[in-house]
Amino acid sequence: MSYNSIKRTSNRKSVQFIELHLDINNPAIDFSSDPSSYETPKTTDDPNAFTGVDFRIYRYADQQIEINNMQIFSTSKLNVGNKTTPRIDPSVSIGDRSTLSVSINDFIDLDGYTLQGGYASKAVEGSHFAKLIARNELKGRRAIVVDAYLDEHGNYKDEDAKKSHYIIDSVSSPTLRGVVNISLSDALKLVNIDNKKVPEQNNGVLAFDINNSVTTLTFTPSITDEYGAIGSTGYINIKEEVMSFTVATATTMTVVRGQGGTQPESLSAGDTIQLCEWGINKNIIDWFSRFVDLSDIPSTYKDTINWDALKNGGLSTYNLTRFIYKPTNIKALMNELIVVGGLTVFVDVEEEKIKIDDVPVFDNPVKSFTLDDYEKNTFQFKENYKKQVTRQSILWGNPDATNTDDANFKGFEVRSLIEAVDSNGYVNAGSEIKTDWLLNNDSIAAGIANRNVQRYEVLPA
Repeated sequence: MSYNSIKRTSNRKSVQFIELHLDINNPAIDFSSDPSSYETPKTTDDPNAFTGVDFRIYRYADQQIEINNMQIFSTSKLNVGNKTTPRIDPSVSIGDRSTLSVSINDFIDLDGYTLQGGYASKAVEGSHFAKLIARNELKGRRAIVVDAYLDEHGNYKDEDAKKSHYIIDSVSSPTLRGVVNISLSDALKLVNIDNKKVPEQNNGVLAFDINNSVTTLTFTPSITDEYGAIGSTGYINIKEEVMSFTVATATTMTVVRGQGGTQPESLSAGDTIQLCEWGINKNIIDWFSRFVDLSDIPSTYKDTINWDALKNGGLSTYNLTRFIYKPTNIKALMNELIVVGGLTVFVDVEEEKIKIDDVPVFDNPVKSFTLDDYEKNTFQFKENYKKQVTRQSILWGNPDATNTDDANFKGFEVRSLIEAVDSNGYVNAGSEIKTDWLLNNDSIAAGIANRNVQRYEVLPA
């Protein structure tokens, strides 16, 4: 039976608990004899001790329950409330996150569950959450809110529970009254945490001056695999030039000069050799998937079946070429794709998936107004031209991957057929769109500009 099916039956008991999934180390590496280690990355200096796949799950409920031999801490208060749904921002950005606030009463424990095996000798009686916060990295870790019903026999079935998946945004220290407040957010919050950028800044530099015809580069210092193992290929940027490369030795690479519309130029010793994140005629869904991979978002959030349907359907012509050489915030890159593709992006916290829809078509109004509505005066209508985009300009088609001058771009402006002057005597224009994603696809550029105007011009039918 499903959660909703059990809900409609009699003789069932509701239960709610929250799970925090926190990292633990490999005890074979993180020796329990280390006096500073509590089996967690926060208390261990050795980065190799953390495997990235080992977790201890902390569960909290406001009642004494036993579920399938799970370790569940009972507390005098567990309040799950103040949930906000995601605010979508079609064709503009990833919008605002779905959030949830949780408050839990602190309690005294003896570390029986927290410190196991060789770590048990470090157990100390005290505030559960004070110890948890001191020992663990919490921000960005997984949290799951579980709503379920026990059947008439008191049995819990995990597959019938309703689970909402979040990321820990913050955890407060216990208040004087012993209350701990936890703020949760959906997984797209992870593109903001640590301000992760693509590509990462490289350290390698040219060892010698070169002219515009040299095709073998020597770099220093020798940093193991910074540009990949021997035989690795890709694209690099040095100053205003993009090159394709193949790693030849630990300190040299062969290159093809002047790629991405750039021109070969003389370069100097000490110039930074920056790896590019690149794609040539790469579908917009593949770009988005790549940015998820490069973020801290778990791969389980990829809605692969539906993303593939978009890739082979409505977004099949959105094949984009880009050489990203300046470290750029992943959120900003995702927002650029949303503008280009007219995408709507949000997280379904129950499915644990990032949902993507392509160009929204507002075919069905929420309500169809009739003459009767007018006569009863059940609604009011007020024109507000300042909130309508009546003209949209776009710059695109830059042939040079490293030149951002406006003069390098193609451009045009789209105007609404019903463009009107407001009371102040001017029309409202959408902010100029300037995109590095489109090289020669004029139809997509036209579609972006038209979409921004038509979403306000075309009335639901």
